[in-house]
Amino acid sequence: MSMVKLPLLYLGPYGEKRLDTLFDPEIGYSYINAKHINELGHVQSMSHARCLNISGSQREIKVSQVAILEFYINDILVSDEFLVLPDINEEVVIAALTIRKWRMKVNLASNSVYVDPKVMIMSIGRIVA
Repeated sequence: MSMVKLPLLYLGPYGEKRLDTLFDPEIGYSYINAKHINELGHVQSMSHARCLNISGSQREIKVSQVAILEFYINDILVSDEFLVLPDINEEVVIAALTIRKWRMKVNLASNSVYVDPKVMIMSIGRIVA
């Protein structure tokens, strides 16, 4: 299956960094390579570790940490929780749950991702109201 890959700017309490980001609507959870997390922010331990099979890998990876990060897509700031995974090929993968949460439209033909700015405004409105 074809996927979209874009360089996105990630922000955390420790700094910001541009990372190549793969959009994969076939997997459930978004994740970040553990080697980048120390430059961005701190991690939280999960109450129960999980074992995941990462696409393209024949082995299970044990996941016990998550990080909450913000990132920009087309000048729109969004945020989500990322599983922190060691020893993976990709820098960041944005998966189905994040894509649906922010109502992203992934366009394989133009290698682009669209986020409707109204989604962010509606989310802020719900928090403030």
